[in-house]
Amino acid sequence: MVINFICCYTGIYHQNVVDVINRLVNLSGCRVLIVNQTSSSILNEFVPNKCLSEEMLFIKNVSSARNVGLNWARNNQKETDEWIYFWDEDITIHDEVIHMLTDKKGSNYDAFVFPIKSPSNSQVGNKPYYIKFLNPLNAYILGNPHFVFSLDKIKHSFDERIGPGTKNFIAGEDSLFILMNDFSNFYVCKQFLIHPEPNEINSDDKIVKYSISQGAVSTLLPIRKQIIFLILILIRPLFGLIVKPANALLYKNRIKGLLNGIKKGINL
Repeated sequence: MVINFICCYTGIYHQNVVDVINRLVNLSGCRVLIVNQTSSSILNEFVPNKCLSEEMLFIKNVSSARNVGLNWARNNQKETDEWIYFWDEDITIHDEVIHMLTDKKGSNYDAFVFPIKSPSNSQVGNKPYYIKFLNPLNAYILGNPHFVFSLDKIKHSFDERIGPGTKNFIAGEDSLFILMNDFSNFYVCKQFLIHPEPNEINSDDKIVKYSISQGAVSTLLPIRKQIIFLILILIRPLFGLIVKPANALLYKNRIKGLLNGIKKGINL
């Protein structure tokens, strides 16, 4: 098994990137590409290693950076059991995550799913659940964890019109990528990844903005997938209005945001 780690590097979390890469390149089966979106190479900060590469990309667009990494992984693929993780530079990856993946050598999953926690062990974002009899709906309801994808099962690249760094900063590029590739066979891991800023992720303002993005992204899906996507997204705030009336304003704003995103599409 080979795991391709694609680091979309902007320089904001420089020390975390250096620390994680210094561990990854010494672990068997790991290959790392730094998609560097700054003006200066950082390869000189590492001991030369055949498992570490860097490509410069002078636009700060996450979807474009990930596609550079996807093409690089495909061009360097040497075996069928290869995986790819689009690693956000603020995420810390512990060795136990790598050991768990290598223990699953030869697996037929579409993707491994990792929950995200803070350094204080609190949940960041939605906790992922996989319910086998709900396939293929799991792709719509897994929330916002991180995925390690089977390289051979990726048929569609990221849509470079959306994602952080694009003109209108529409999030949801991960959801669109998963749904367009028809992933359904997931393995939810007990091991987790560490994110340093859970409060910012879970803020009401960011949740509402993400709802707007979800509405916009839904307009890029085939009609059947769009309908399923919107129904499943609407269920949660509608249910919240009933069981948590104290948070009614948040849930109403989420619904308004979703409808606004649908109306305006990706040209918000």
